[in-house]
This record gives sequence, structure tokens and C-alpha cells, in this order.
Amino acid sequence: MVFIIEISLGKCWYQQQTNNWGVIKIRLLQKLRIKRLHQKHLNEHNIKHFSKLVSSAWKEDPLIQALIPKAKERRQFLYAYKKFLVTLGFLKGEIYTTEDHKSIAVWYPSTASNFDLKDLIKADIGEMIRNTNLVLLLKLLKMNRLTGKMHKKHAPFPHWYLSQIAVEPQTQNTGMGSFLLQQKFRNKENWPLYCDVSNERARKFYEKHGFKVVDSTVLDKKHVLYAMIRYPESDLNS
Repeated sequence: MVFIIEISLGKCWYQQQTNNWGVIKIRLLQKLRIKRLHQKHLNEHNIKHFSKLVSSAWKEDPLIQALIPKAKERRQFLYAYKKFLVTLGFLKGEIYTTEDHKSIAVWYPSTASNFDLKDLIKADIGEMIRNTNLVLLLKLLKMNRLTGKMHKKHAPFPHWYLSQIAVEPQTQNTGMGSFLLQQKFRNKENWPLYCDVSNERARKFYEKHGFKVVDSTVLDKKHVLYAMIRYPESDLNS
């Protein structure tokens, strides 16, 4: 009986400490200043820092690991690929980050979804291609066609597209990603938010934040691509 009581008291103490940590974590996040970066902030330091951050956060992604099994090749490709996407975010979209630059969300407006040759060259598409073998390139092109088809079908209206979201590995599981994502929920345009994900963990994360799966397609035996939309707060509450 004493043993059971001690376990119960220990459990209550643990739950209390967990709840306290949750409150502390929310307060800490609320104190963080969010910075919104645009084209004027495009410089070598920012590109290098955020490209490294995003590629580091994505190195354990199941689909990326399946596409590129060798760690060295995966690391080289990821850096070049994420550098390309981050640079396009600076050129045509908006980049949200915390003041410590340990997290990033890259958003493209649907009005700037078409990139011209000048943008692609400035984003160094050449480096990305140099770090991509032919087999991988063909797989990426196939995936791009699938994502593009679903995107066009389910989001023909003005919206914000979430290209990338990443948190420094040492800072993950602290609520930082959720906090950063929520900054776009009440955007001034009152546009819906769109993203596509390729693993169950990511799908559950976005569903927790009000995104709904509107379509899916099988990439291979182990991976499914989900198209997801989150409508404005006014629509969710109506």
C-alpha cells in the first residue's frame, strides 16, 4: 500500500513538473521576437547559415534517406538543394525566423510561384544539379510533377505555400516549430496555407495545427505524399 501511494505521489509530482515546464516553455516562446526577412536581407551569411540549418534538420527525413542512402552524398545534395529553396524564399517570398536564427519557415505567395531564369541562376540551380546524379534527378522530377499536379488542383486560389520549415536539431521538440508556424495563421491577406509532406509524423504535426489532408498519392512502397491546406481563422470558426 505504501509503495502504491509513493508511486501515485511520484506520478502527481511528475505531472505537475511536466505541466510547469509546459507553462515555462510557452512563456519563453512568447518572449522570442519573430523576424520577417525579405529580399533586402539576401546576403552570403544568411544564405549559408539558413541553408546549413535546413539541411541539418532534414538529414534524417525518411524519404531523403531512401532517395540518397549514403550519408556524404545526402549531406552534399541537401545543402545545395536547401540553399536553392532558401534563396528563392528571399527572392520571391517571406522568411520567418526567431531572433536567435535557430529556426526558419520559408513561405512563397501563390502570386510568385513561377520563377524566371534569372531567379534560378541567382539561387544557384547549377550547384544543385552538380550534386544530383541522373537517377536522383529523374526521381525528383517525377515527385515535382506529382506535387505540382496536386498543388494546382487543390489550391487554384491565392494562398501561401510553405516551402520549408526547420528547427536546429538541438532545439527540436521545444515547441519552436509550432510557434514559428503559427505566425502565419493570421496573415494580412487572410489567405489559406498550403503544404505537402511525405511522412506520417509531419502529417500529424500539421493536422494538430488545423491543416487538413485534401489529397494523397503513393510515391513508393513506403512513402505517401500528402497535400494539406489550412484555411484562415475566420473560415475555421464559421
